[in-house]
Amino acid sequence: MESKFSIGFSTPIKFNIAAYAIREWQHKPYSHVYIKFESQNIITSIYHAAGGTVHFMSEDNFLKKNKVLVEYEIPIDRATRLKMINRCMSLSSVKYDYLNLLKILFHDISERWGANVPKTHDGPGYVCSELVAEFLDEDLGIKIDKPRHLIKPSDIEEGLLKFFHKRERIG
Repeated sequence: MESKFSIGFSTPIKFNIAAYAIREWQHKPYSHVYIKFESQNIITSIYHAAGGTVHFMSEDNFLKKNKVLVEYEIPIDRATRLKMINRCMSLSSVKYDYLNLLKILFHDISERWGANVPKTHDGPGYVCSELVAEFLDEDLGIKIDKPRHLIKPSDIEEGLLKFFHKRERIG
């Protein structure tokens, strides 16, 4: 098996009020976005911002608590993959930015009401979609037309739909 890289979208198997709110707000079946690395040399791993930090975990452990709804396989060369893994390692254990979830909500409500709100970010860490957006932008040149800290998982999928094949998960 050659190395593979994917962006995936998931939701918790057990009810979680925050995940439910995110799904309802976006009108999507998922509440989370992550990066997946597959290789013949290491176990398949998920890299994401969740549970308080940015971190890796095995896909098997991830699937015990999450239902994957869709993944986008993205072709990358060896040099890009190495660059991405090094970025992953340098960001591992950075704190999750819980306050940013409220900023996204406030921004979206204000925008729907036609109010102009500042689009600055001063948070200490990442939310899942902000983390994935950084990798897409800086390593793959895929830009989402929104400040990174205001990007939701649905914004990531919209950006990916312009570039890559959608792979539905069965079961």
